[in-house]
Amino acid sequence: MGICYLAGYRLGFTVLECVFTGAIVAISSTTIIAKAFDENGVGGRLREIVFGILIVEDLIAIILIALLTAVATGAGLSARSLAITVVRLMTFLAALIGIGILIGPRYVKGIMKLDRDETTLVGAIGLCFATAFLALAFGYSVALGAFIGGSLVAESGESERIERLVHPVRDMFVAIFFVSVGSLIDPRVVVEHWGAILALSAVVITGKVIAVTAGAFITGNGLRASIQSGMSLAQIGEFSFIIAAVGLAAGVTRSFLYPVAVSVSALTTLTTPWLIRAAEPTAMWVDRRLPRPIQTSVALYASWVDRIRNAPETAGRSKTRRLIRLILLDAVLLSLVRIGAGGERGRFT
Repeated sequence: MGICYLAGYRLGFTVLECVFTGAIVAISSTTIIAKAFDENGVGGRLREIVFGILIVEDLIAIILIALLTAVATGAGLSARSLAITVVRLMTFLAALIGIGILIGPRYVKGIMKLDRDETTLVGAIGLCFATAFLALAFGYSVALGAFIGGSLVAESGESERIERLVHPVRDMFVAIFFVSVGSLIDPRVVVEHWGAILALSAVVITGKVIAVTAGAFITGNGLRASIQSGMSLAQIGEFSFIIAAVGLAAGVTRSFLYPVAVSVSALTTLTTPWLIRAAEPTAMWVDRRLPRPIQTSVALYASWVDRIRNAPETAGRSKTRRLIRLILLDAVLLSLVRIGAGGERGRFT
């Protein structure tokens, strides 16, 4: 985000356009990577690392959408306003997830007992639409509510069967989404801003490869797996379009930024399958080219982190740590609910 903020500044963007540009290019595409991994037969540890990163990125994207929506509507960039926005968001999430876990899985299991595919499909989609509507009613993105709705469906333990039923509907909505996105691209704008498109695409590819590789390696995933993870995540996707649309709808970004974001997504999407196929040979080549002392240090570091991660704990010590974590989590959630409830009460009164 910081690198793209600076790139936007060099390209003559306004401050808010630089902020939105940084957020746009920071989030990789779960849909594109899942499709590319399926087509290239990628699995095992690499798939786990990449999808773990994608899940966290999606959560960060939801927070970014909420923050940028507040900024776009005039709440400003002050630390106080951003802190209030985050607390309200956490309160909303805590309440929605807490109530949803009590109701959602039971609701899904009740529908599954009917053993009718069409009822299961309508019921699962209805739950996602309901949570999306709640998010919209409280001033957040429908993507946030839909994300929580899908999580509640997965919590029921019937996600594999429901995913099979929802798959054709998902493909239909994905097709409509990308057709609607493509229809908003003005070729004249693309030609006019081709320099910005190429510059941001280069930042996405190089920045994501370097950052993800470094992060994966620091957490002890090995050099080859880290390089493969970095080369797999070098694109932007659906959440980037939503962030760009927030800025455009609020009038804080100029109209060219949306087609530029879509063009960058299209360009990086075209390079994604090639980068995924080239990831393993590149990782092996880098590993072979490293000097022997560095290879030894890399291997020792990875094994050290792995040993720490898998170190056994005594039963009493593990139980105590678990209780402490639960107590702290409960205290934080209760505090957030209390603060958020006070803020919402003041807002509606």
